[in-house]
Amino acid sequence: NLFLEVLSHTNQEAGLSLEVLELIAENDRVVARVQGRVEAMEVYDDGSGPVLYIGGSFRDFGPAAKLARFDGTSFTSMPGPELTNSVYSLRSFNGKLWVGGDFFTAGFLTGLSGLATWDGSTWAAPPAQLIGPDFTVADVRSLEVHDAGDGQGEQLYVAGSFARSDVDDAPLFNIARLDEASGNFIGLGAGVRFPGTEEAIARDMLSFDPGDGPSLFVVGSFSDAGAVTSPQIARWQANEWQAVGGPDGTGLGGDIGFFPALEAFQNSVYLVGEFSSAGGLASDRMAQFLLSPEVFADDFESGDLGAWSLSVPEP
Repeated sequence: NLFLEVLSHTNQEAGLSLEVLELIAENDRVVARVQGRVEAMEVYDDGSGPVLYIGGSFRDFGPAAKLARFDGTSFTSMPGPELTNSVYSLRSFNGKLWVGGDFFTAGFLTGLSGLATWDGSTWAAPPAQLIGPDFTVADVRSLEVHDAGDGQGEQLYVAGSFARSDVDDAPLFNIARLDEASGNFIGLGAGVRFPGTEEAIARDMLSFDPGDGPSLFVVGSFSDAGAVTSPQIARWQANEWQAVGGPDGTGLGGDIGFFPALEAFQNSVYLVGEFSSAGGLASDRMAQFLLSPEVFADDFESGDLGAWSLSVPEP
């Protein structure tokens, strides 16, 4: 009974961009309006009923900033001081709400590095802390729950900009899974990266089986995934990295942008971002990845292993 409307306003004279999120009830009543950027939403139930959590870099969401709670009637802020920086991702996993961003405090909890958990009443640090490049605070852009089909069930995956955990010096290369038995983060092979630098960042993930087995699709600013070259998009399947592309090429051309997004629909992966080509085909900010050679549609390309569609023309 609730839907969202996002409005973007630009003050040309001041050069400022303002995003406004409206939550509108079934009777068109505006429940709330926030000024600032909203990055993530997740429904989490701590045992007392489901609550919608909204995270971002906003300042005024009712009484809340950075992270707000909506119970269907009203908004409340999180207890204690607000998070020091932005929230980029929210995911409910194993009875807790996992919160990712580039913050180093949450409430009265200090010493964090872009990741914390919330159980409905208390903030807690993860069992291991992620360490950013040059020992900075980690920048966690995406959290995803993924079952790799290896018998271990659903596990939490973390992506963003980070180099290692505080448990050991094993390189993580911007993407990792949480090993609950050890409490440490385990890297996915050689991760996603620009070889020789620490400037890469993974910005979004999608757990999806396109028909050939469970896969974790990853998009961001990088050139390589493991041992393969697949600019700005790749997939992790059967414990190895695979390039994403088609007969005309792999990966994405142009700049992926700061806020790309992945979604699955009818055995295809859809991607939006600021890229100019996908799989070697001209594609203006939207593309569809097809795995089946039997899929044919207007303006879509198909191949034996996979292909990218042309984007929907800009009006």
